[in-house]
Amino acid sequence: MQIIAENKLVTCVDKGLMKLWNLDDKNYGKTIVNEFKCGSDIFAIKKNPFNSNQIATGGKENDLKIWNLNKAEPIFKAKNVSDNWIQLREPVWVTAIDFVDENRVVVGTGHHQVRVYDLKTGIRRPIYNLNYGENPLTALMVLPDSSNRVIVGNTRGEMEMIDLRSATSKNDQCKTVKKYKGFQGTIKSIHIENSPLYNLNGSNLCVATCGLDRFLRVHHVESSMLLSKVYLKSRLNCLLFSKHEPTRPEHKKTEEIEEDQISIVNSEDLGTDDLWSDIETIVDEHPSLIKKSKKKLEKRLQDFDSESLKDEDQKDSDGFLKPKSLKKIRKIK
Repeated sequence: MQIIAENKLVTCVDKGLMKLWNLDDKNYGKTIVNEFKCGSDIFAIKKNPFNSNQIATGGKENDLKIWNLNKAEPIFKAKNVSDNWIQLREPVWVTAIDFVDENRVVVGTGHHQVRVYDLKTGIRRPIYNLNYGENPLTALMVLPDSSNRVIVGNTRGEMEMIDLRSATSKNDQCKTVKKYKGFQGTIKSIHIENSPLYNLNGSNLCVATCGLDRFLRVHHVESSMLLSKVYLKSRLNCLLFSKHEPTRPEHKKTEEIEEDQISIVNSEDLGTDDLWSDIETIVDEHPSLIKKSKKKLEKRLQDFDSESLKDEDQKDSDGFLKPKSLKKIRKIK
């Protein structure tokens, strides 16, 4: 789901059915403005922040497409890269999409690749095809300062900032700028936003992440410091920043009980006097039990004293117990 405007949003299912909804605040209703199919096995959907009428989609064996929501037709269809060195086709699996600017789109794949497309040139194949790690990419987001830096995350819980300008004809590996630590599972969503609460080194840019380890984490982008970590009980799929502060419900003030009022509460108010009065007392009715227990206790004390005296008699000059008997050692012939 992507929010296009204040009263418009786009939904898409994995089978490829995309719908444009118009929300009416007055009547609390919703109507479908447009509906079309964008292919099967959709894994990623992203609106163009520079053009609200465009939205990008991609999935498994469903390469990048950029759609015009007004006309319900694609204005760009990506073409797969050329065959590998053994003349085999490269599989397509788009898992994450974001826009660098109005014309450039960055894509993360399930085959640990970061690809950059330029719509202005008219070339359908990616202008950059970089490799990142050995695990499928699940989320990425471009920094809002238009510096060609992208934060990517994968299924192993690795999140790093990479520089897209590191691509050359001889090097196809992503250049790591910063690393963010503390993850224990797949990263499902990455979102970058300015937060005035965390201003470090003159920068208040923060990145929030969530995933299958059930934690929401907030890192500082420039210092890569972990600022906050919250356990949210369920496996998380996505997150979104809100410009509005959460409203707390007003609680009724509880009446405070004074010390004088507490002292007034006694057993009569609790209704326990009748309960204790009904219980039979063993001391008055069975005094013989007390005598027997006293005799047993006295006998145990006497036995303990006699044993302790015997042990003292058996001790030698050094304070050790003497052996009661010595066994004869037989010699084996």
